[in-house]
Amino acid sequence: MRLFTVTLLIAVLSSFTASAEILTKASPSIKVQQSVKKQNAVKSAVKNSVMNHQEPIWFYDVTSEAYQDLDQDGYFQNLALNFDLDTDYSSLDVFVDIAFINQNGISELVYTSDLFTLNGDSDKDNQQFDFQFFDLLPTNYYQVYITVRDAYSSEVYLTANHNDFYALEDLPLEGSVYDQDNELSIYSLAIQYHQDIDNDQYYENFTLAIDADTTYGYQNVVADIVIDGQLFYSSNAFTIYADSTEDKQYFDINLQSGFVSGYYDIEVVLRDADYGHELHYISSNSWANLAGLALESKEYVQEEYVEVVHSSGSAAYMLLALVGFTFYRRK
Repeated sequence: MRLFTVTLLIAVLSSFTASAEILTKASPSIKVQQSVKKQNAVKSAVKNSVMNHQEPIWFYDVTSEAYQDLDQDGYFQNLALNFDLDTDYSSLDVFVDIAFINQNGISELVYTSDLFTLNGDSDKDNQQFDFQFFDLLPTNYYQVYITVRDAYSSEVYLTANHNDFYALEDLPLEGSVYDQDNELSIYSLAIQYHQDIDNDQYYENFTLAIDADTTYGYQNVVADIVIDGQLFYSSNAFTIYADSTEDKQYFDINLQSGFVSGYYDIEVVLRDADYGHELHYISSNSWANLAGLALESKEYVQEEYVEVVHSSGSAAYMLLALVGFTFYRRK
């Protein structure tokens, strides 16, 4: 993970807590966390008995749970997928490919897992995959297709799909851009650049200003700010008052290190301050001024000091040896 340091000054609310997320091998609009499941889940119904012990590896159990439906339309932006694979071998190293198939029969490989080890028929090696869908995953019912492969040769051991387990059938999913809390909206959003020391059109400092409105009298929220896919800041709680323009939030962002000169997309997630669930997701898909910000951190601005000495004997020229010249250049 790329390391960086960011200094933020909040005009309305000061102080902050920094945090980070690790994005794994998934589609750019999908975040997946793979882990060993700590407790047994309720067994899912098996549609038929194709998963039997005649093979050296088999699925003992598959479960799924879709959750977080902000607009209450019956489609969810998060999915927890769990399964227990067993084998006749004492241990076996494998990985899985997980694909989604929509109602039109279009299949997309959304995740290739890390290697994990099966230990006979142990229930201590259950795998859990937590999916969070960002941006443009279309609202649809999806079938899940799992392919189990040898960790070293990629040979296919077996597959599982909606014909084998109810838990893989007709999962109602949608990306967060389609799942917005209708009670909260963004009235205005602005970016203002401030500092470009070396005049190369890449900026080390900028301000993000957001004015959010709510249909309630007031609403307490926090803001997560993401640059280049990395969550680097979660604000303190602040209050949105109906459609007031006096509650606009200003985030003054100084990039200290870790950002090579380039163009970056910004994302903002507004969450409920009390319960932590997502209320509104803002990205360049909905606000064009969040796309392609010309940024660089201060480590990529190099100040060079050049000393010039003129030995003609003139006191005026000799002064140059004491003063010198300062200029800036890009690395």
